[in-house]
Amino acid sequence: MAATKINANDVKSELEMLRLFFPEYSFKYDGSKISSLKVSYTVNFAVNKDIKDQMQITILTVINSLENSLSLNVTAVGEFKLHNYDNFSEQNVEIILKRNAVSIMLPFVRSQVSLLTTQPGMSPILLPPVDVNAMADANQKQADEKINEG
Repeated sequence: MAATKINANDVKSELEMLRLFFPEYSFKYDGSKISSLKVSYTVNFAVNKDIKDQMQITILTVINSLENSLSLNVTAVGEFKLHNYDNFSEQNVEIILKRNAVSIMLPFVRSQVSLLTTQPGMSPILLPPVDVNAMADANQKQADEKINEG
């Protein structure tokens, strides 16, 4: 198989992460054995009203053991800019900002969870990769159902 040479400038993303930080986390563990974990993600989006091509995304990750021996909450905030904003349709802007930005952030969240749970006497929590498209589709379905109920 022949290798293909690609110029990095030709495939540069229009989406730029300006900043990523973890403003808050809480971790409680009583030292007992953990058999199973429940993990949930809550994603919030805030568009910068003054600068329409920028968005702030907050991901709250909540992990609890079924035995209530472990509780971990991690908040991640990412700030993104979409270059050439006016060249995209509104639908594409939403997909790029919401789905792609979350995809960029989640590996950092996974890493932070592993770092926080790497402690003596405890196996670190290694979160599996997330299908962001499936997560976004499920969120959209829930939003549509709430609209139809109201």
